Order: sequence, then C-alpha cells, then structure tokens
Amino acid sequence: MVVLGKRGGRWGRVMWIVVVLLVGQACAAGESAGSVYARVEGAEAGAVIELPSGEFELDRPIVIEKPLVLVGQRKDRTVLRSTAREGGVMLIVRNVSGVRLARFTLDGANNRQLSQGIVISEGSGHRLEDLCIRDIPGSGGFGPHGIYASGNVTDSVFARLEIRNIGADSEWGAGIRIGKGGRGNAIEDNELSHFGRGGILTTHGSTDTRIVRNRVRDFGLAGPGLGIEVWGSGQRVIIEDNTVDHWISLDGQEDAAVRRNRITGAEDPNRIGSYVLELVNSRRVVMTDNVASGGNQIGISVSNRARKDLAYWARNRLVGCETWGAQIQGEEGGAHRMYFYRNVFEQTHRSERSLYPSDAGHGFRFNGNAFQMVLHANRMVDNEGAGIQLGGSNLERLSFIENVIQNNKGPAVIRPSGGEQVLWQENAVSGNQGGDRVGASRGFDGGVAAKLSIEVPADARTGRPVTLTLRGFDPDRFTEVLWDLGQGIPRTGRVVEHVYDRAGRYRVAAIAWTTDGRAILAEADLTVSD
Repeated sequence: MVVLGKRGGRWGRVMWIVVVLLVGQACAAGESAGSVYARVEGAEAGAVIELPSGEFELDRPIVIEKPLVLVGQRKDRTVLRSTAREGGVMLIVRNVSGVRLARFTLDGANNRQLSQGIVISEGSGHRLEDLCIRDIPGSGGFGPHGIYASGNVTDSVFARLEIRNIGADSEWGAGIRIGKGGRGNAIEDNELSHFGRGGILTTHGSTDTRIVRNRVRDFGLAGPGLGIEVWGSGQRVIIEDNTVDHWISLDGQEDAAVRRNRITGAEDPNRIGSYVLELVNSRRVVMTDNVASGGNQIGISVSNRARKDLAYWARNRLVGCETWGAQIQGEEGGAHRMYFYRNVFEQTHRSERSLYPSDAGHGFRFNGNAFQMVLHANRMVDNEGAGIQLGGSNLERLSFIENVIQNNKGPAVIRPSGGEQVLWQENAVSGNQGGDRVGASRGFDGGVAAKLSIEVPADARTGRPVTLTLRGFDPDRFTEVLWDLGQGIPRTGRVVEHVYDRAGRYRVAAIAWTTDGRAILAEADLTVSD
C-alpha cells in the first residue's frame, strides 16, 4: 500500500511512504508496532501516515515532533494497545504545529504504568478527530487524562472523540484538560465517560475556548465530579448545548457564556452531584436556557472570596435539587449586579440526602454579602422549604419584581425583614403553607423605571457585522450595560457589534444598572438571514 504525501495544497512528488505492515494482508493481533514508530520517526514534514487495520502493541510513546497526519482505518479497526513496562504517555505531540490524528484507538489496556493518553505541548492548529482513548487507570500522579494539552496549545480542534475509563480511582482523572496558555481551542461533539474527577477541564488562563455539543457522564468517582470546569484567569469561553450529569463551573472567568446545556443527574440515583451551574470569582457572564432535572444538591451556586460581578441568568430551569434551587453567597468580595429573569426553581427537596437537612428545600437562598440583585419574573414553586430565604448580613439593593412564589411547604419568604434596602413589587404570592408574607419595601426607592429599548437592524446577515443600540441610555444615570446577544460572549456598552455565523432568530437582551442600584432589562428579537 502506498500513501502519497501532501504539501502546500498540491499533490505531487513530496513523499512516498510504503506501509509494509499490511501489503495485501491483515495484521494479526499483538503484532509489533516497530514499523509504526519507524515511519513516524522517519517521516518528513507534511507526511501522511496511514495505519492499517489491526492491533499494534506500544511499549513506549509515539513521539511526533514535525507536522504530519497519522490516521487509521477506523477507530474500531486500528487499535494501538499499551504494553509499556515503565511509566509514561501513549502518544506525545510537542514543539510542532499542524498535526492531525484521526480514526484509531489508543487502548491503555488498564496498564498502571501509563500516566497519560495523549500529551500535547507548544503548538498550534492541531486536529484530533474520530479517536477512541480508553482504559488508562493512571500511575498515581497528576492525571491521568485522555488528552492533556499541557502548555501553550492554541487554535486546535478536539472533535468526535470517544474517551472513557480514564483514572476512575484518581482524584485528577479526566477526559480532556487544556492547560496553561491554551487559546482558541474547540472541544466539540465528544462522548466522554467514567472519570475520577471530571470530563472537560480548562485551567491557568486558557482563553477563547469553545466547548459545545459534548456528552459527559459517569464521573466524580474519586474527585469532585466536574462535568465541565473552566478555571483560573480565563477569558471569552463559550459552553453550549452540552449534556452532563453534574456541575458546569466557571471559576476566575471574564466574558463567558453558558447556554442551552442539559444537566441530567447520574444514571445511578444514589450518586448526587454538588452543583448544576456554579459561578466563582467571575464577571461579565451570561447563563441562559440551561435545564436541570434532579440529582444535584444546588442548582445555581455563586460563592467564594473574590468579587463576583455582572451576571445575567435567564430562563434556566432547576427542578428537583436536593438542597437549594439557588444560593448566592457573596463572602468577602461580595456578589454584585446580577439579574435573574424567568428562571424556574421548583420541587427542591428537604431530606436526609440534603447537605443541610434542617435548612434545605428553599427555592432561592441568599447567604450574605449580595448587592444590586434583581429577581424578575422567576418562579419559586412547589419547593419543600421556603420560596426565598434572606439569610446572612449585608443584603443591599435587592429587587423582587413580578415573581411567582406559590405552593411551597415553607413560607413564601424566610426573614422577610432581612436586608437594608429591598424592593418588593407586583409578586404573585399564594398557597405557601408557612405563610404568604413577603415584607415591605424599605430603604430603597424604586422610583420610576427608565424606558429602554434595543434597536435592531431589519436586514441582519450572517458573516456581516450587526450593530445593536440601546435606546434611552443616559450615561448620567446608568453605570454599566451587559448584553446577551444569543450567540458569542457577553458584551458591554451602549452600542455593540457582532458577526453572526448562523441564520436564525435570536433573543437579544441588555441589562443596564443604575447609579442607585436598580437594573433595567430590555429585550428584542433579531432575525439573521444568510
């Protein structure tokens, strides 16, 4: 079999690679992979190396240090199986850009000498597609990971991967981790399962990451159980249309969007996750249209010591949480300027499975140091505790507008006198077994709401800049505007611009915070055509 290499976009006399392993025959199981090593090590830049069907034993890492393509016949036909007797990695890509790996399986064979599956460092423009990486229990160190982009990996694609049974008994075992210096990477359409820690993790300042349409299940077997975690001084991350058992976490992020994810709970009903949506030490965030259906302790969690600021939570549905539908715990830095709109907090439980059985079951809970918060048109219904709990000190400039607080087993509001500056306006409150009192507005004059509207173009097209303008904005009255454009990252400012890459109808929202602590929401529908 002869494979012709490609360079510079033209087929020609670049490189001939004669794959002797399978000239007219199938490989027998367990045959040596010596020829695979030889061809990778001897290949010229730009080579295409095609692996035949069969199973090949790897007793050491495959190391790629030049741009090339390494492809199998199909991931269920071309299998590279570890027989290593010393600790190490199955495949290493380092100090090179433009590597493509596709259509084969890396089988760790439950070899405890292995520390990682694939490790990539210092490179750009890689494509890892249609691979299977499986059965790597780990050697006791950091990891293992199916794929670990350990440093300065940029503008790469990880797509249609099947990664399973990685470090199930390790607190660090995970499917994919993007490490320090990651930028512009896309993690798309992958099936990930059975990890000690979690599924998809980005750390140490990774930026401009897209995590979309992945399925992550059966994790947290030895660690905290993070379905998707982006951690540590990151920027411009998009997490959309994924399905996970538990816990999508933003920690130390700016300009992040989390949309249309499904958080299902584990298949085993005895395994309860910690959170559904978590916001830690982050600012300028939108979380919209996410759905959770039980199997987690807390629906929305805002916590930790640093400042949490400027977030828009809209149309999320949190049903069947074990402790609270939401908890806002500002701690030292406080939680500031958050707008909760048309979310549902429903059927929250109070039982021995709750984190705090005697204080569980509340739809929405404040636990101190929360400022300039708006709850608008949310539903806190059929919870086993209160609809809303106002707990902790330093609750200032809280607005409760047009919410539905009904049929909870506890009171509508616990500690309705809590908070120094509170606005209660046009809430529908009834049927709460502990009482329907919500308290009176005080110390915070809601005044007359400003009239804001969004001007949208009538002829928005994909691939062209679309300009959106917030009308009625008075810079002397407003301090900040946060936009959700229905696509891409959040934006700020009175006028914003975005290039949509898909036609469709988008719900656009802008939230403007006033100098006296209120917030005004404007919405519009935008139609984008090809």
